[in-house]
Amino acid sequence: MSKRGLCLYASSMDNDWPSLVALNPVAIVAMDPYHLPRALGESCYWLWRPWVPGTMRDWTPRKWIERVRAEWVQKGEHPFHGIQFLNEPNLAMESGYPDGSREAADATVAWGLAVIDLIRETWGDVDVHSPPLSPDVPGYLDFYHWLEPLVDACDCLNVHAYLNKPLSYALVHNLYAAMPLVISECGDCQGGTAEYGRQMLVWYAALPDYVAWATLFVYQGTDGQFPQWELHGTPAERVLIGGMAALEAR
Repeated sequence: MSKRGLCLYASSMDNDWPSLVALNPVAIVAMDPYHLPRALGESCYWLWRPWVPGTMRDWTPRKWIERVRAEWVQKGEHPFHGIQFLNEPNLAMESGYPDGSREAADATVAWGLAVIDLIRETWGDVDVHSPPLSPDVPGYLDFYHWLEPLVDACDCLNVHAYLNKPLSYALVHNLYAAMPLVISECGDCQGGTAEYGRQMLVWYAALPDYVAWATLFVYQGTDGQFPQWELHGTPAERVLIGGMAALEAR
């Protein structure tokens, strides 16, 4: 995994895949890796972030893996490199427990360890990414402390970092310095202005070497799932792609 090159969050199942392939990304975060074109090849790291309805509390580990695996099989068993099995469990809307609570953290550890065992039984040696937390919830670092048994069982530390808290990833790295770190969501919802692209480029260029890669913006199709985050086809995208090409050439 390398931060060099373009990393995208492909939020939609209806992406403009030919245009995405032409961008030659080094990593993609996607809820639906079975939609990713094989033309991207093995050089592109695919992080699968399965989506299921409801909250963690609504699914036993066994029911979760059965649901996720059945959909994967149904859609053609597309290969992937890493899996993020849970998103921002310090939010009640994701975990089913009070925001930032020790109860939520303890439930996440127990549930997550069981899910990791099932992931390894099902898919072998794919990378297991730790659940990233919302940096906007009070007690953010406490929650990461409480997740230690779960994080230690993962292969990669996955974090979210937004421009309102641009160094939140560094705080988490200080807790788990030995683990490779990726940033699977970053930026903010300013839209696609050139000024926003310049802000993101400055932030990206300053990332330390321990960050393997960071997904710089949402690339989506026509479903309008996250329009406030979309940068594809905007001045921001052109600034970012041009700026990263210049960084590569150094």
